[in-house]
Amino acid sequence: MRMNRRAALLWSSGVLLPGRWGSDGDDPETRDFLGIGDQGDQEDSEMGGRDLEEYIRATPDEKRRKRNFAFAMEHEMVQYEIEVAAEKRRVFSDHIRAEDRVVEVGLGTGPNLWYYPSGVKVLGIEPNRYMDSYAIEKANQLDLLSLEIYRGSIEQTAPELQGKFDVAVSTLTLCSVHDPVLAVRNIAAMLKSGGKFIFLEHVVSTNPVLEKFQTICDPLQARFSDGCSLTRRTGDIIEHESSFRMLEMKRFRLKDLGAILISPHILGVARKV
Repeated sequence: MRMNRRAALLWSSGVLLPGRWGSDGDDPETRDFLGIGDQGDQEDSEMGGRDLEEYIRATPDEKRRKRNFAFAMEHEMVQYEIEVAAEKRRVFSDHIRAEDRVVEVGLGTGPNLWYYPSGVKVLGIEPNRYMDSYAIEKANQLDLLSLEIYRGSIEQTAPELQGKFDVAVSTLTLCSVHDPVLAVRNIAAMLKSGGKFIFLEHVVSTNPVLEKFQTICDPLQARFSDGCSLTRRTGDIIEHESSFRMLEMKRFRLKDLGAILISPHILGVARKV
């Protein structure tokens, strides 16, 4: 796969590598699952509580970087999505039913929405408000029963979301949360007994040479890709979470040499016991 010049420049600067902006999600209004609304194109006056506070405190540079990151994730990840499409299609069709209630951790611009069955209910947890408009546009083109957006991070989700969902989904998200162990524990808490956790994440390489390269590049990666880490051992974290029993997990590498730093991937499904 070949990247265009703009994509190559964005990738080399870290903009394209997965990451999420942190937020504590303490606004009581965003905690109400049934009352969360679309916030992607809201004016400042329509924002409420902590979301507005975070927006006001953010510097112009921070806002620009968040906006640019959302743009890049929507427009410059096409080759990545093409490469993982078959794997996503298989695992989503095997483990998500139309009647399921789904929570997606790190909704982003909504690239996974294409793979959900018609009629499914989705709650997307997303701290970057600039992602919303892209996800909402996709949802409007699809036959989803509903898409709700929770403004916050998986590390600080509301108690009323616990035990509410049949399926949790995380793709290219656990690389950038501040505390991946807590994030996985909270994902388990949100699932009903017997619920499934579908994950697709880039991880540290098992190849010593690439692992060393990832380690060297990790500080720059975190700086330019919103805290994204190249050296996460996400598969181990999920396997060690006592609430989960692993149903399947496979390791694979992306073929695109332009994505060498995030080439090592894991794809799997765990069930809450």
